[in-house]
Amino acid sequence: MTQENVDLVIRDEVRRIWGEWVGMDPQLDQTERDQRIEQEAARLTQMVEEAVGDSGHGFLLDRWRAENPGVTPDYQTVASLMGTAWVSARSKVLAEELYPQVTEEVYQRVTAADEMIEQQRQETIDQQRTSRNPDRWKDLSVQISPLAETIVDRVWMGQTGRFTLLAQALIQQRLEDDQPTPTNAMDPLADELAAQIAAVIGPNPSQTPF
Repeated sequence: MTQENVDLVIRDEVRRIWGEWVGMDPQLDQTERDQRIEQEAARLTQMVEEAVGDSGHGFLLDRWRAENPGVTPDYQTVASLMGTAWVSARSKVLAEELYPQVTEEVYQRVTAADEMIEQQRQETIDQQRTSRNPDRWKDLSVQISPLAETIVDRVWMGQTGRFTLLAQALIQQRLEDDQPTPTNAMDPLADELAAQIAAVIGPNPSQTPF
């Protein structure tokens, strides 16, 4: 089976399940990882093709004819039935072949690792807040609150991406440190803080350390 014939949904699910849950051999480079994912996606796609070819499409077509006696299905109807059969078979194959790879042991291991990472992240945030590190907003070492998001939306409406993330972090830090925050886009403090954010972003806004 060629790469073009691999079902894209299946490929994405294999990449997600293996990347986020099952894991892959750390000795493999990215090219080898992609090849393994492609091979598994091709295997599962082949299973879907066999399921649809064996019975799926025919069963749906027979049912359609029973519900529409004396009517010959046109091309669009047949194509729609084939698409329905494919989606149904794909769901079945994923449920039987891919998702069971996330065993209870795997689930517990990944969940425990995620909890440990989150705990360490929260500890870092707490330490930074306690020490009043004046630069903690620059690497997002803050827990951004809805209030900070609201202020940024009001003051820098229309901004997106890294500027917004840094603005939310800076506003959150100022809230925690009992420092003033701008009330609207015309507030002189808005320009002052925007300049600080621009200095961190630098000349290459697409390059980000986080």
